[in-house]
Amino acid sequence: MTRYFLDTTVQIERHAGAAAQRQAVDSRLVGAQHATSLQVLREWKRIVDGTSVDVLNLVRDGVDDFRELFARLSQGWGREAGQRLRVLAMLAGQSPAVEIPVLAARAELFLRSESIALFMAGLDEVRDGGQCGLAREVPKLQPRGRLELTTSCKKTDCDCVQPAFLEDRKVSIAATADVLADDNSYEALAKNIRTVMGKPDHNDRKGKACWGGHGLGGDLSIALECRADETLLTTDRSFEVMAPALSLTVDRIAPTPGP
Repeated sequence: MTRYFLDTTVQIERHAGAAAQRQAVDSRLVGAQHATSLQVLREWKRIVDGTSVDVLNLVRDGVDDFRELFARLSQGWGREAGQRLRVLAMLAGQSPAVEIPVLAARAELFLRSESIALFMAGLDEVRDGGQCGLAREVPKLQPRGRLELTTSCKKTDCDCVQPAFLEDRKVSIAATADVLADDNSYEALAKNIRTVMGKPDHNDRKGKACWGGHGLGGDLSIALECRADETLLTTDRSFEVMAPALSLTVDRIAPTPGP
C-alpha cells in the first residue's frame, strides 16, 4: 500500500476542497498512515488558524453580519482571499446561514483542538528537519483584546536549524535549482534558490528567505523531507518539476477548479 507524504495544498483540499477533490485525496489515504512535515504545518497554521483568528477579531470588533464578515475576509492578494473563504466554509459547516456567535464558537474550537486534529488525521509522522519555530506558534491575546498569531520571523530572532538542514542537502538543492531553471514558470524561483544558497552567511537562509515568496520557496523545504519510499501528494506542479533532482515520486491531483 502506498505511503503518502502530504503537502499543504492536499491538506487544504481534503478538508476544504470540492467534493471531487476531497474524494480524490480520501481514496488515496484510506487504510494506511501517512506523513507530512512541520513546514506544511507552518503553512496550514497561517491559513487555517490565521483565518480563525481573523474571524474572532472581526467579531470582537463588532461585525455581526455574515455578509460583512464574508466581504472582509475576501480581501487580499493572490491565494490569500480564496484560502480564507475555504476556511470560513469549514467554520460555517458549509452553511451561509450560520449565526455569528456560533461561527465564533467554532473558530475558538478550531484554535483549541479541531485545526490540529484535522491536520493530523491519518498521519503518524510530522518531520521537523529545520526545527521550525513558526509551526509551534499559538494565538496570543494582546493588551487591546485582539488575538495575534505570529506567521513570520526574522533571521536574527529565529532559533531554527534550517541553515544546517539546507547545508546538508546543498547538492540536491543545486540540482533542483537546475531543473527549475529549465522551466519558464520557475526560472525566478531557481534564481532565488541560487542566490540564497550562495550567500556566505548561512543565517541568510533563515527568516524571510525561508518562508517568504522571494526566497527558497516553501515547496522546496517540504520536498526535502519526503522519503524515497513515499509518494508526495500535491496539487502543485512545482513538485513534478523538482522530482527528478530529488528522486521524488509525485502524485498530483487536480485542484478545486474555478468558476
